[in-house]
Amino acid sequence: MLKEKVGAQNIIVGNAISLEKIPFIKKWALSAKNPQETMSKLRASSKLYNESLSSEIQELVGCNSELNVQCLDINKILQDIYNNPRTLGLDPQLIEVPVFPWENRFDSVDKTKISELYETAKNRVWWDDSHFTSYVHKLISDSALELFQM
Repeated sequence: MLKEKVGAQNIIVGNAISLEKIPFIKKWALSAKNPQETMSKLRASSKLYNESLSSEIQELVGCNSELNVQCLDINKILQDIYNNPRTLGLDPQLIEVPVFPWENRFDSVDKTKISELYETAKNRVWWDDSHFTSYVHKLISDSALELFQM
């Protein structure tokens, strides 16, 4: 039914990373009255979201057997990055340090600094306090391609 209506047969749905990994959310959580409780709630809400998403995907496939719906476990990919940064060419000391500080996100950048920023981004996870670097996006997209090459 879905295939006939929208032409989709192979679908990738990415789950959510654990919210406490996102730098600006982590900073907010750590500044809360009870940081441990806030971080725990963030982890729990991320887990609940991903479990609900997985259930919805199973239900969708159950109603549309002609579909190939795969969940891309972005949360696991990021966890693997955090657990084994060196194997992926990332600096473990800088794993949570963004290339571009959040407070400077609206600043204009001199064109001569752009190549320096891109070079810095090669061994980092976060471009700013909420966005992955292009390298991490590549790791995610490589994993997405693998889903359909089984």
